[in-house]
Amino acid sequence: MEEDKNSNPSPVQSLTPEKSSPAVPPTSETPKPKLKLPILIGFVVLLLLIISTASATYLFVSKPKNAVIQKQTVEISSPASPTPIDNPTGDWKTYVSNELSFKYPSDMEVFPCEAMVDGKIVSVGIKKIGDKTTYCGIGGLQAIFTISTYGENKTIEDYLTKLPLGTYQTISPIQYREISGFKLGITTLSTEGGFSTQTHALINPVDSKLYYIRSNSDWKTNEILLEQILSTFKFTN
Repeated sequence: MEEDKNSNPSPVQSLTPEKSSPAVPPTSETPKPKLKLPILIGFVVLLLLIISTASATYLFVSKPKNAVIQKQTVEISSPASPTPIDNPTGDWKTYVSNELSFKYPSDMEVFPCEAMVDGKIVSVGIKKIGDKTTYCGIGGLQAIFTISTYGENKTIEDYLTKLPLGTYQTISPIQYREISGFKLGITTLSTEGGFSTQTHALINPVDSKLYYIRSNSDWKTNEILLEQILSTFKFTN
């Protein structure tokens, strides 16, 4: 019995190895990490700030330079404007005769005087408009200035040294001046009270005719005015 027990074969174990299930490959790659949205927005904002700052800096620097260059170009290319010259006789009126011409203020007028030389009225007076006078001499209502023809072949010295003093006490030595291209002799007559009048004598270089211009009122008051009138004096013959 024992033998029978020992003779029973033990169950045969399978030598065939068990098959393991095949590895299943992954269906997709492992996902990569993505940029976060706040970081992307921050980068865009920073980029815009850099662009804006660069643009503003360019405009701030280049605009003044362009303005300076443009201004310098205009100043160089524009012709220099002439400096205006003050002309006190610019709006004056002009008196013209067949012998002479001169300018006088627009608030004055020229009128013929009751003065006779060699039987002819040869004098004109300059007076304020509205003054009722036809008298060209000294005293009373008279012309401020008198411009007269004295005659031919007379020298300035002969005329000025023989002026009648009348109520005047002194007569100054003759002074000479060049005005408008002609020689002018000037003599001042004065009274003891300080009143003075002045006579200018000149000769036309064409016909040697002598003319005189006399102030009939206080010379010191009208000195500048008469000098301005004389600066416009011309002979027309």
